[in-house]
Amino acid sequence: MGEWATSGVTGLLVGGAVGLLLSVLFEDTLKKGLYRGRRKVRVRGRRARPPAPRETFSLGPLKTSHLVIEGDGVQEIAEESVTVIVEPSFVTLPPDVAARREEIAVEQAHRRAEGLPAAWNGPSYAIARFSVSRRPDDEAPEVFVRLRHSDFFTFLATQELDVVGADGQTLRERYLGGDPLKVEPFMSSSFGVNIAVVTADHRLLISRRSDRVQTARSLWSSSANEALSRSIDSAGRQEPSFHGVARRGLCEELSLDDDEYGLKLLTFCLDTATHQWGATFVARLHSLTSTELEERWSRGAPDAWEHDRHCFVRFVPEDVFRFVLAPERRDRWTATGPPLYFYALANEYGRARVEKAIRTVAREPAGRRRRGRRRAASGVDHVAAGEHGGNARR
Repeated sequence: MGEWATSGVTGLLVGGAVGLLLSVLFEDTLKKGLYRGRRKVRVRGRRARPPAPRETFSLGPLKTSHLVIEGDGVQEIAEESVTVIVEPSFVTLPPDVAARREEIAVEQAHRRAEGLPAAWNGPSYAIARFSVSRRPDDEAPEVFVRLRHSDFFTFLATQELDVVGADGQTLRERYLGGDPLKVEPFMSSSFGVNIAVVTADHRLLISRRSDRVQTARSLWSSSANEALSRSIDSAGRQEPSFHGVARRGLCEELSLDDDEYGLKLLTFCLDTATHQWGATFVARLHSLTSTELEERWSRGAPDAWEHDRHCFVRFVPEDVFRFVLAPERRDRWTATGPPLYFYALANEYGRARVEKAIRTVAREPAGRRRRGRRRAASGVDHVAAGEHGGNARR
């Protein structure tokens, strides 16, 4: 019987039937196996592509290194929606950064011994992790920030991003080559808040940094700004609050009390040129006018020396953008100044109205833009007074 079934024509028929049956039974398994094999070959042979660069903020002809991480200005990020967690350990420094930090400490000690202006090594925080989720009911953002301990000299050492080291590489090439949100914490040893202040008479305060600050000297910037401090902003065991940092900045730089304004957090951001983290706010004064605010400054402010000039501009999109884009100022801004004012305007007028104003002003000839700026600005200048002291800020 076995010989009959495997010989001649009958054997061919039986073999074909058995082969067909096996192919039907195992076709899916064979296909999946071959697909997995081909996929492994493709994956192993393909080079990983670097992440696409994120778009930084631009305003007509003005290009900045400001990267929006969360927020658009229109929707406020509620204070209770921001969770800050502190990991009480100092950031780990690689040998090259640790060595430069020690050199900076020696340099500043020598300057102080010689009676020259010197920076204090104030305790600060580094951004170890930043993440955002959305509430399912209204899709409002929930922000989570994890901090680690750092200090001002570490920040200064990591700001020398384009200095070529002994190995022929810069810090930027060595530590900032990929996704800006996936960077070792020691490279994120700075967090600053920037606030746009709008007075009761609908004037936007625009400030210029003095030449006595450590960074961004003599550049136009936000109304007020402040750096997150480990010694000042973490009372007892309480986690620091970014809103609290903004309130401290408004008090120290502009002599404003907490009950004199309403405060909104608009965005979280990153300056990709310096890898400095930050947040932007708008503060609307309840009853204090620009004239009354200027008069108050004449009686002094703790950190008045950080700015050497203030201007008030009518808080409407066209006037603000003409001021920002005036030829004598267009290339003299910090990375966060123009974006901050855009967010503040978007919160007041909506994105459509503000975007239209950008197109209008960007198409204007420079001469007309300058004349429009002169009509908009009040011409109020204020020279800050006070002695340089304490930890040098951002």
